[in-house]
Amino acid sequence: MDKRRLCTIMTTQVASVSKTQKVIEAVSIMGSKNIGSVLVLDSGKLEGIITERDVLKAFSQGKDLGDTYISELMTSSVVSASPQTPVLTAAKTMVEKRFRRLPVVEAGNVLGIVTATDLVIEMDSPHITGIASEYMTKIVGSIEKTQDISTATKIMVEKNIGGLLVVDDGKPCGIITERDIIRGILAYGSRLSTVQVHELSTKDLLTVEVNNQISHICHLMHYYGVRRFPVVNSSEDVVGMITEKDLMNAMVNSYL
Repeated sequence: MDKRRLCTIMTTQVASVSKTQKVIEAVSIMGSKNIGSVLVLDSGKLEGIITERDVLKAFSQGKDLGDTYISELMTSSVVSASPQTPVLTAAKTMVEKRFRRLPVVEAGNVLGIVTATDLVIEMDSPHITGIASEYMTKIVGSIEKTQDISTATKIMVEKNIGGLLVVDDGKPCGIITERDIIRGILAYGSRLSTVQVHELSTKDLLTVEVNNQISHICHLMHYYGVRRFPVVNSSEDVVGMITEKDLMNAMVNSYL
């Protein structure tokens, strides 16, 4: 994989908006295309990026997404790469700088985008070493299922995480993610703040075990189309969370 270039794995159909559009338009694109970010372009030139996390921050602050311009929320200083950048080099950059998306640019024009999801799919399983317990986050954010979405959003923003374990009287019963809240914004609008977590959360809790191989977890993420798994021990207790970012870290370490 160290010989592969971004031009061979990047997504070329890039979703984009202009900075003069309203945030709710970007949210609509994210929801309809099932993506976590939208590039901000001006005549094909990269001006910024707006992500699910940006939207959640604005939502938690009570901003009206239908009356807020994308220019107010977008990140303007965006790291990009050329189409000839090696995949491993891109993965290292994303791990070091702690982001999930890398626009691919040549001569100032956006040609595509590479995400953590693309890299998880690209991982050459036989060469990726390690097990879940070596890369998982051991402190897992959680929320009771009867709490409201406003509370869940604030926790995610404060902890800078993309998902929370949903519990019922302390027992895991689901998971809620940034993607779920984006869909909730489109479905409920201004009423979303008071909607209970269990109304949006995923009920079928998919988990991996502490001793599962990273290569197997990559396969499962790709197969189920998810970005994180709770990690359980032999007693089925949740002891951690492993995400796409953790898998990228494992990939980089495997090729060092």
